[in-house]
Amino acid sequence: MKEHEGQSGQIIIEYVLLLVIVIALSAFIWRGMTSRDLDNPGFLMSQWDKVLKQIANDDVNQ
Repeated sequence: MKEHEGQSGQIIIEYVLLLVIVIALSAFIWRGMTSRDLDNPGFLMSQWDKVLKQIANDDVNQ
């Protein structure tokens, strides 16, 4: 029974480590998608800018 007591602590440490890795990776991806840098905007920001420009160029008289 004592052999399994140490494994539960190891499982918690592994879970927390995986959680930290996933959060760091998602933050890195999120930062790349939503970057507002004028020289290198993120994917989401550049696509949103294209949508806004398309709406602005729409002729309401047609």
